[in-house]
Parts: sequence; C-alpha cells; structure tokens
Amino acid sequence: MRDGKIVLAEVGVGPPSMCYGLLFADRPNTCIDLYEPHPIYCEQLRAAIAGRSNVTLFEVAIGDEPGKLTLYDEGTSSSLAGVASPSEQHKGAHAHNGYEVQVARMSQFDKGDIDVLRVDVEGNEFFCLKHLVSRPRQIVVEIYNDLATYINPYLFEICEWTEQNGYRRVAVHDSDFIYER
Repeated sequence: MRDGKIVLAEVGVGPPSMCYGLLFADRPNTCIDLYEPHPIYCEQLRAAIAGRSNVTLFEVAIGDEPGKLTLYDEGTSSSLAGVASPSEQHKGAHAHNGYEVQVARMSQFDKGDIDVLRVDVEGNEFFCLKHLVSRPRQIVVEIYNDLATYINPYLFEICEWTEQNGYRRVAVHDSDFIYER
C-alpha cells in the first residue's frame, strides 16, 4: 500500500485499449504504476491518463540489465532484442523496425509497496520478478499465447521463483498464470 491506497503495477502495458490499470484509474483508493517502453503507446497512454494524479507512467522496459536495447516493433507483441518472444518463436524472426529504449531493473522503481502486479513483457517476465522488491498479494504473468505456439522461455524460473517466495498458482486465465500469497 502507498499512502493508504492499493498499488497496482502493470509492466508491459501496450496501448490504452489493452491497459488493465486504466480500468481502476478512477478509483480514489488506488495508485497505478504503468511501465511501457513503446514510444507510440506511451504517447497514447499519456493522453489517456491526463489529469489522473493516481496514475504514473514510466517509459521504460523492465529487464535484467540496465542500459539501452532495441525494442522490436511487433505491435502489441513488441519485444526486446535477445529475448525469445512470441513473435520471434512464431515467425522465426523479428520485424526489422525497432526503437532504442531504456531498460531498467524493476528494483529501480519498486519501493516494496506493490499489492497487485501484472507482467506481460513478451518473454522477459522472469526478469521483472527476479528484481522485484515487493511481494504483492497477487501476480499475473503471461506464460503462453492463445494458440500454444509460444511458451515463456523462463517458465521453470518463474515457477521456481513463485514457489520460493510463497506463491501458489490459483488460476489460469487466457494466456496468464495467476499467483497469490
């Protein structure tokens, strides 16, 4: 909790139409932290959250090592260079267009107050968990795509991390595993 408010963090937001955090943006008892590296989506998100003091947008990719990497533009399946993403596994290659984006560890932003975490970063989900300071009540992690042509390359590490940190999987919804403490 932050200042008596529930904290929802969404990593890998995408465009406003796909942003789960915005569904809670008008609730006065909620703080929402959004993490999105795609510059076009960030522009759209800034417009969507204008005037909402309880929503913070971080234009950054969450990863294992801080620095800069190429974000391959695959629309809502955009991913960082060097990550076995759904689009790479499905198509065999990334699109040629991309953006250089800032990459940071989750620990740079996480102050230990996240209550609910949603992570959908196209194969990089484990690195968000690996550097997480908080131990949210609920974590939602993308594991596979709807066609089962992609399985998260760090599935074992995600399952191991959640078990070591006192989480149990309580549901599978669409392509996500839902964990609770």
